Amino acid sequence: MIKDKAIYKAMLKQEDFIIPENLRSKIVQNIYALKYKQRKRNYILSLILVSCVSVTITVSTFYLLVKRFELNFSFPSFDLSFPSFNLSFVANPILQPSIFLAIIISLLLMFDTVLRKKVSK
Repeated sequence: MIKDKAIYKAMLKQEDFIIPENLRSKIVQNIYALKYKQRKRNYILSLILVSCVSVTITVSTFYLLVKRFELNFSFPSFDLSFPSFNLSFVANPILQPSIFLAIIISLLLMFDTVLRKKVSK
């Protein structure tokens, strides 16, 4: 306690200065509370970052397919059959693997953040 200059000056100013017995436990509890808040903030920021990266990958894929490869996105129908993963609203067959790749990457990134959270505990 004497190494901390603020506490030492406060002790010198008061003649009958008594340090509370639970001072260290309060300081440690405050440190743990701040650490918990920082960990929670970092987790939320990592989720936001993962979402932004997956959206950026998806948008950049569409942009490259339209501008670079000059693909036409016409949506003739909106029939989705999930068991066979048939995306019939996509007219171009090259676009289907790109959509699946973007979905897989976003799922893997989310899975990575969940695993990192469990490991860091």
